[in-house]
Amino acid sequence: MVNVNDGETVSSEICNEVYNGNEVTWVLDSGCTDHIINNDKYFSECIILKTPNNVKLGDGRTLQATKIGTVLCNFFVYDKVSTVTIKNVFFVEEMNNNLLSYSKITKNNKIISEADVSKIYNKQDEIIGIAKKRNNLYYIKCFLVQKEINANVIIKNKVETENKMLLKEKWHRTLGHINFNSLSKLCKSNLVENLPENLENNFMRCAICIENKMHNLPFQNTRSKANDILEIIHTDLNGPHSTVGSNGEKYFLTIVDDYSKLIKVFCIKSKDQVFECLSEYINQVENISNKKVKKVRCDNGKEYINSKCLTFLRERGISIDPCPAYVHELNGTAERLNRSIMDMARCLMAEAKINRCYWPEAVKTAAFLKNRVLANTIERLTPYEIFFRKKP
Repeated sequence: MVNVNDGETVSSEICNEVYNGNEVTWVLDSGCTDHIINNDKYFSECIILKTPNNVKLGDGRTLQATKIGTVLCNFFVYDKVSTVTIKNVFFVEEMNNNLLSYSKITKNNKIISEADVSKIYNKQDEIIGIAKKRNNLYYIKCFLVQKEINANVIIKNKVETENKMLLKEKWHRTLGHINFNSLSKLCKSNLVENLPENLENNFMRCAICIENKMHNLPFQNTRSKANDILEIIHTDLNGPHSTVGSNGEKYFLTIVDDYSKLIKVFCIKSKDQVFECLSEYINQVENISNKKVKKVRCDNGKEYINSKCLTFLRERGISIDPCPAYVHELNGTAERLNRSIMDMARCLMAEAKINRCYWPEAVKTAAFLKNRVLANTIERLTPYEIFFRKKP
């Protein structure tokens, strides 16, 4: 049994020592009339007693308490942290254990003991500490914090940061594993409806992107650029693919407007369908925009350089600008776009874990998404908004 004699606690010196981050073990003692610690560095604040208080032990010895103060603790309760301020704690250097007074705790709280566990509840019936029985004594552990640190705020901020990172990852995946910097700009500029205003800007790595987006160094292309939509369109045929699509597709044709970077993708079974797709695209975009296609850039493939295609373009007053053989970099806009679409399509399929025969659907989805995110354009808007003059 431990008794603390009442004594006048006159402050003769203020203690400013703070012991941060250390684990402390307490004994929950029903025979102790006051809280006692054996290390004054546990205090978040304390005063030195002008006249030491006598502490009488059960074995007849009398020790002296030389300081009294406050201990700020973090008790871990399952997956939560409970910050508790323990006031009027005496410092007795010769004590073997740190003691929590059962009678002091139960003045404003309650303790329920079940089997080998004693749970401390506050007035709101929330568990603020759990003591476990060992060798007929109930031990409870805590971590010390500085007075000015609010552990709940720290944990709240950590949870909020983690939630922001999860939200960023979610939109990164939803938008076909878009570049993280582009995603942040997209949100800050409010270029797409229903996107969050801000996303956590911390660096993130996506394993799927790393695995599926390997590439070579860029090629410097000095060819002229368009000043308006449909002045120049780029096109390229990708394939044949080793995996045949679910409807027999072996190729996909990419057509992109140079100014807006708006993309159109056609998944086809053979090269002889290229002319049909190209003519359909030109008729469609000219009708929608009331503007004319002026130039087509492509490679020297026979799917473009043939009498049928050349006659169609000449009759509509459209010039053709094929790049030299084996210099596919000069058709870099369409070539790079094909790679970018395939990167995104592979990520989408890997994410969804679907059969590779559905690559045509993944390619079309990638094109749809790329039209609704930032591209390398003169206007800092999405390709969809530049071309159609409304937000996606």
